[in-house]
Amino acid sequence: MFLPPLKALYSSETEKCLMQNPGKAMTLYKFSGIFQKAYSVTARVQLAEKAFRVSGIEPNNPDIISEECYSPSLVTLAPLNNDCTVAVAPEENEVSSSTSQIDVSIQSILPLPRHE
Repeated sequence: MFLPPLKALYSSETEKCLMQNPGKAMTLYKFSGIFQKAYSVTARVQLAEKAFRVSGIEPNNPDIISEECYSPSLVTLAPLNNDCTVAVAPEENEVSSSTSQIDVSIQSILPLPRHE
C-alpha cells in the first residue's frame, strides 16, 4: 500500500508547515517541498516490488486474477446481430464546420454598457 501512507505523511507535513507559518498561503513551492519529503519517505523499492508481485506482473502469474474479474469483457465477445439497421442522417442535416465565420457584431447581440 503506497497511497494511504503518502496521504497521511503529506497531511502531517502540511499541518506542520501551516502551524509554523500561520496566516501564510500554501504556494506551489511549499507544496512541492512538502510532497517531496512525504514521497521520499513512503516511496520505496520494496513497495513497488510488492505491487508487481500482488498484481502478477513479476514474477509472471497469469492465474493471480480470477476469471470472474474478466467477465465484463465477455459482453464484447457476444456475436453481433447482423439483422440490425443503422440510421444515417442525410447530408443536408450535417453540422457545419466549427471554423465557419459568423457575420454578427457584438453590439447587435448585446449592447455593451458605456463607461461614464
